[in-house]
Amino acid sequence: FFFFNDTATTEIYTLSLHDALPIWSDLDHPPTVIEDDCWLGVRCILTPGHRIGTGSIIAAGAVVTKDVAPYSIMGGNPARCIKTR
Repeated sequence: FFFFNDTATTEIYTLSLHDALPIWSDLDHPPTVIEDDCWLGVRCILTPGHRIGTGSIIAAGAVVTKDVAPYSIMGGNPARCIKTR
């Protein structure tokens, strides 16, 4: 028996308050970079301007608020390093 949940999502926020506050429209928002061989869990949230290092794993439901070091496993709200691999 195989079950596929097609309603699962991952949210990547690239602009914060851009549409809500037009006075901030001239601000440059740094890009969110996801490097090679990363796993993003279901419904994890990536805030703008952070780098997800090569080979990292982001747990389901984690909220990433800072850069993620390569080959680390992150989870929680806010996401913390659980282990390196």
